[in-house]
Amino acid sequence: SELKPRHFIDLQKGIEEKGLLEVASRTRQHLSNILRHAVHQELIDTNPAANLGGVTTPPVRRHYPALPLERLPELLERIGAYHQGRELTRHA
Repeated sequence: SELKPRHFIDLQKGIEEKGLLEVASRTRQHLSNILRHAVHQELIDTNPAANLGGVTTPPVRRHYPALPLERLPELLERIGAYHQGRELTRHA
């Protein structure tokens, strides 16, 4: 069977209906990249996911403020006191 844009639109709409706007956006990007590679490898003739931008609601962009410099000692203290999870997590 042949892949059509409708297949990808239905997939994205299903993800969007669950409220996962960022996941829907990334899924579209990944699928488009995979299918672009398939076109380059001459496995398919066209990329059916190429022009699906705008099909779903874009995720809300959030801008997180930087940590004020005067709160840096508090952050370092909290990182030092963090003993849950793996040690690698503290060093990240």
